[in-house]
Formats: sequence, structure tokens, C-alpha cells
Amino acid sequence: MKKKYIYLVSMLVFVFCFFGCGNSDNSDSSVTTESDIITTESSKTTEITTEIKSEQKDEKTEEISKDEATPNDSNDLSQDKNIIKLENDGVSGEAQDKDGMKKDPIITNKSLNRLFTTGDFEITVNGAQVSVISVQDEDVASLLNIEIGQEYVLLGIDITVENTSDKDESINPEMSTITTNTKEQIDSLVLLSDDVGGDYYGNVIKEGQIFFICSKSSIDELNHIKWRIDSPQVDGEHIGDPLIIEFDLIK
Repeated sequence: MKKKYIYLVSMLVFVFCFFGCGNSDNSDSSVTTESDIITTESSKTTEITTEIKSEQKDEKTEEISKDEATPNDSNDLSQDKNIIKLENDGVSGEAQDKDGMKKDPIITNKSLNRLFTTGDFEITVNGAQVSVISVQDEDVASLLNIEIGQEYVLLGIDITVENTSDKDESINPEMSTITTNTKEQIDSLVLLSDDVGGDYYGNVIKEGQIFFICSKSSIDELNHIKWRIDSPQVDGEHIGDPLIIEFDLIK
């Protein structure tokens, strides 16, 4: 039974992993490598040049109209700073059909790169994908608490989380909730989401993906999602504010 359970989880992770499995290694996230040091030193040598270029870019940006800004531009003043217009970035997701599971990506954007902060934490939404999934395997359906043969909407969010302070703090994006314009409230699939939460020692980064299954909404009627993450904590005390990130689905 244990081997079968491990096999099911491995199969689900393979299907759900839309940015490629094995890219994130949380166990080494707190270790500073030689390449990190080299990269840091290199970035320092170009800091002055970057600042000059940034000032020149800012001057040019002021001359560009709001209509010319891209939907995911963090400088787009026509939208709330916590709203991401989620649409394809030209790199379509691959449909998958494996071991009784089907996944058909509807929206895939691997280059969102939107930064959000709460307390001492910075959360970068690297990308997101909305797919339609169905299963034919009874054990998989039971594990996901869905019905065989029915279609469901799967939301995957790829993030990087950083504790920017030198204090030990905690946050739990992988134990979060979404609400939808169709009035659903859905908790994350902790079993299949990556370990990007819990205790963070000072100056630590974790990366991974978080998944949600909308069991009552069709892809046609779903167009807006709010992702709610509880505020960070230090010694049981909440710091910062709960973080709400919204997605407008452009299909």
C-alpha cells in the first residue's frame, strides 16, 4: 500500500509540474554556493552603470502612454499593483496524458516575475498556469477528492520566497487559499505542492509550485482568482499583513 501511495504521488507530481521537475531544490536553499558569490561580486561591479541606465529608462518610461504598457508590467498604473493579468506568454504549455490523467493547459505564463512583499518576506510570482484536468484512475481520483471522468480546473503558481531579514521567521504560502469569481473557496493541495513554507532562518530563499483544484467552476466561467496568504510570524506573533494576489484570466 505504501509503495502504491508513493507511486501515485510521484505520478501526480510529474503531471502537475508545469515548469519542469527538479528545477527547485529546497534542501540547499539556505546554502551559499561559490557561483552565488561570483554572481554577487559581478553584480556589484555593474551597480553604478545599472543605476545610470535605470535613470535613463525611467525618463523614457514617463513618455510612454499607459496604453503601450504590457499587461504584466509592474509599472502599469492602470491596474492595482496586486492584480496580475494572466495570459499566455507565447510559450504554450504541453498537454499531458499519462497513467489515467489528462491535463490540457489553457493559459501558461512562465515569465510573470511579479514581486510582492509582506513583513520581511518577498514573494515573487515567477509564473502561473491554468489547466483543465480529468482522471480515469480510481486511486488518483480518491487522492485528489475528485470524480472519475469529470473535468476540473487546475491552478498552478510558481513562486520564490525570500526572508530578507537576519531573523528566524515563518510563512506558509503552500497552506493558502484561493477564492474565485464563481464563489468557490479552495485550499491548496498541500500533498502535491512544494515545500515553500514553514520556518525560514535569516536570509533564506525557497522556490516551488503551489496547486489548487476548482471542483465547482468550469473554465468558461472562471475569470478572476484571489490568492490569500496569511501574514508572516515571529515567535507566534503576526508581522506584516496578509497578502492578497489577484489574477485576471485572459483566455
